[in-house]
Amino acid sequence: MGDGYRVEARISVWEGENVLKVPASAVFRSEEAWATFVVEEGTAIVRTVELGETNGLETEVLSGLVEGDSVIAYPSDSVRDGVSVKAR
Repeated sequence: MGDGYRVEARISVWEGENVLKVPASAVFRSEEAWATFVVEEGTAIVRTVELGETNGLETEVLSGLVEGDSVIAYPSDSVRDGVSVKAR
């Protein structure tokens, strides 16, 4: 190995097919379970979810959501179940 030598590597710790995932910032603890806010007709609804793998940025959702559901990433303290919300 000489000056300027480098190695590029890609390490895969977990891999899956047909994985439903959400931003890790969209999930939070609600009592003893994980949950997320889903937007339904302009209203934030708390939805309990079962989570799988995560890399800190994205989290696998095993149940509780379906493809196409809109979730709120980084919900503020003002977001509560039943509150009216608008996409930015």
